Amino acid sequence: MNTQILPTDKNGNTYYGPTTFKAAVSAIDDGATPKAVAEVMAGAGYAGIAAKIRSEYGITPKIVLRVSVCPMSLQHGNEGDLIDGELLLAGIELAAAKRWPDCEIEFAALQIGHRQGEQFAKCWIDGVRDDEQVYALLESIDYSDERLYL
Repeated sequence: MNTQILPTDKNGNTYYGPTTFKAAVSAIDDGATPKAVAEVMAGAGYAGIAAKIRSEYGITPKIVLRVSVCPMSLQHGNEGDLIDGELLLAGIELAAAKRWPDCEIEFAALQIGHRQGEQFAKCWIDGVRDDEQVYALLESIDYSDERLYL
């Protein structure tokens, strides 16, 4: 019985891409774009090498956010004050732009959930998931701003 071992990335997926900075530069020299190489390597778990490629080739990091706010959380505090959902979503966009001024920011989802409990916050920085960043972003919203309330 002949068993072939497939190469895998740091996530355990089959991966034939570069695994070192030298191999990444070689792929770029062979015609791949630095941005594509950085994205593939970051997605494969080689975040440090991807960051070095972005730095060396002047690539703007890409941040993808998915945010859904539970409708029940629009009721703020014990007083029952209601937050304007549209203003809250606009505030999240503004806070993201301030937090990451030199990054390309994409909101794959930015919404008020349709039912109680429908809430999530997810973040990928150049293909590497880092949800702590989006939770810190949400905590930076100034809920004392009276303009947020209906």
